[in-house]
Amino acid sequence: GRSAPYAVTELILGPISSTLDTMRIVDLSAAAGDTVVIDFYLRNADTLGIYDCRLRYDPTLIEPLTDTSIVGGDTVIALQQVQQLRGNSFEAVAAGQPASGVLLLAAFDYDVDTNNLLLPGAGVVARMTWRVLPSATPQITTIALENDPVLPQSWNTMTDIQASIFKRPVLTAGTVTIMDGVCTCPFPADIDGSSSIDGVDLSQLADIVFFGA
Repeated sequence: GRSAPYAVTELILGPISSTLDTMRIVDLSAAAGDTVVIDFYLRNADTLGIYDCRLRYDPTLIEPLTDTSIVGGDTVIALQQVQQLRGNSFEAVAAGQPASGVLLLAAFDYDVDTNNLLLPGAGVVARMTWRVLPSATPQITTIALENDPVLPQSWNTMTDIQASIFKRPVLTAGTVTIMDGVCTCPFPADIDGSSSIDGVDLSQLADIVFFGA
């Protein structure tokens, strides 16, 4: 590991960009009014004690489910809405909205017990429940991992518990495809031109549904 003075200097100057590590939001599709799951994917080359991210999204289209029972300066994400997957023994996970269209998420451990740390690997680390607003129209919107313009060294980072590493992974936005909710599956129709829906039509419909023919 790096010496303590080096680590402190690194924390002050900001994270080191790493192409070995990745942080991204997994793409998904949903219709207006749907409750959806947003997955946070992380590839980490080192054992981590802390990771955090700052998301920017369009609040007129999508929003995280929040804890309306807590009154304060920030909007707090209900803890039951965040599910840890990798690193599920982390002692603390916190999420909130400091401003409209911005979400902060951080997970960390207080000790050096390797059973509680996030071991090297790749996969979804956290899962959060959001919803597509009922007024949303069909389109593609983005959930971006955006650095804080005021404190750019503060978010979208990862470190070990000793702060001997401090890195910013490759950041990849996720897309939410908002569909119109109209079923596009085939319905019975007079395919053979007999002026009625008969056994031939139903047979051809079955071929379309099961075989794509």
